[in-house]
Amino acid sequence: MQIPPARVACIMKGMKARQVRTGSYILVLAFCASGQQTPAPKTGARADEHKGASATTATKNNLLETDNIASVIRRVQASPAGQPKGEFETTEQYNARRTPTDNRVYVFILERVGGDFEYDADARTMAATLFTKQRTVDPTLRTLDIKRILTARGQYVGQNAFGVKKAISSASYDVFGVAVAVDSSIRLRDETADEDGENGLGLTSFRWKIDLDRAQSLKPHLRLVIAGTVAEPAVFADVQEHSPTITEPWFREYEKNYLLFRLQEVRVVDERSGGVVTKFTSNTAPK
Repeated sequence: MQIPPARVACIMKGMKARQVRTGSYILVLAFCASGQQTPAPKTGARADEHKGASATTATKNNLLETDNIASVIRRVQASPAGQPKGEFETTEQYNARRTPTDNRVYVFILERVGGDFEYDADARTMAATLFTKQRTVDPTLRTLDIKRILTARGQYVGQNAFGVKKAISSASYDVFGVAVAVDSSIRLRDETADEDGENGLGLTSFRWKIDLDRAQSLKPHLRLVIAGTVAEPAVFADVQEHSPTITEPWFREYEKNYLLFRLQEVRVVDERSGGVVTKFTSNTAPK
């Protein structure tokens, strides 16, 4: 049974036909849709954007007093220094306008999807791992996601070219993070990447000694925090999308914004108290 044309809307933005080769046939699994996305509730979107934005650097050992990456990035984007070079602006004027004047140390807490912890009982060490990604347009920079804000979500019935119907869930997010400057005292490494290097995914780990009992009680409450300064008023934009298929019936869109950031410190904190468990000012992970 075909969906009436008046009710069918093909998702054009981000919907690329996915091809799966089976023998001598190629199945095209992209879906058209009946339904639409709705904006996410404001309480889950930008209502929390300004929380913690006015905290002072001196007291930021407390987890609740970290800066809000979304607010910092939007402020940089709206500032004169963050604007592109004007037609009647000389290069000297442009460079002078973009000279960093913000020397404050910013502290950002990562959402749990940005990192992980794993204990080695034999070595009595805990590893804190950052999940990073290489930028396609500038391979010298690695990015780190810090905060995701849900902006829209919905459900619809999708149908591919062969008439197969599926219930599709959809969601759109604004993602805010940092692109780590090459002159940072801490570098994001590729300890382990995908076998084929797809998407430039990689891991950077930091290890420290900790006894087994304390590690076991602390691990569920550990969070990763980074600290550093704005390298220059530059924000890089990327878009990542996932198109629905028969085996993966979901659509996701991530509009990503990365602040050029000079990474100076990686902290591990106890989310219950905000206390610092350990911190790193240089890379200590094995090559």
